[in-house]
Amino acid sequence: WNILHSGGAPNGTLLLKASPGAQALGPQQIAGGQAPYRAKKPEEVDAEARAHVSSEGGDTANATLVLSRWKVQFGRYQGNTFHWLLENDVGSAVNLIASHQKERERTGSQSLLMANKDAFTRYSSAYPDFVEAVRFHRAFEEARDKSLQPGQEGQALVGFGDFKFETLQSLYESEDPKKIR
Repeated sequence: WNILHSGGAPNGTLLLKASPGAQALGPQQIAGGQAPYRAKKPEEVDAEARAHVSSEGGDTANATLVLSRWKVQFGRYQGNTFHWLLENDVGSAVNLIASHQKERERTGSQSLLMANKDAFTRYSSAYPDFVEAVRFHRAFEEARDKSLQPGQEGQALVGFGDFKFETLQSLYESEDPKKIR
């Protein structure tokens, strides 16, 4: 059940572009055309997800399956399931998790929205390619921020290919034959 590669690139990498279904949802539009609603308590979201899994004949003891049926409680995709979000807008999901991880490093907030984002983080961590995309996104953002400082331009990451985690400076100064083409 690898939802992340259902619309992936031919080389197996994740496509970060939103699906047509995700693009069709405007910034204020919510799944099913319903009005935005207040965030629900995690226990309520979990109970609804378990009921959904049970109604489909699924195993409610499977934590990943239950989390896949949790509903997003915030933002543009409020009301859609976590599964839907990963299947339809990997790029937004990567940005969301990277931002949430940074926020978690700064705060111990237990708000309903933070709890929902924590649950989405647990769900998405079941997909190694997604975890890697988040790790790369965070590294790229940190290197970009550093490279904007005077004299640090070479600290930006290459950002693609075999050397995507290399800084421009380290690639330029390398004497490794694999890096010199």
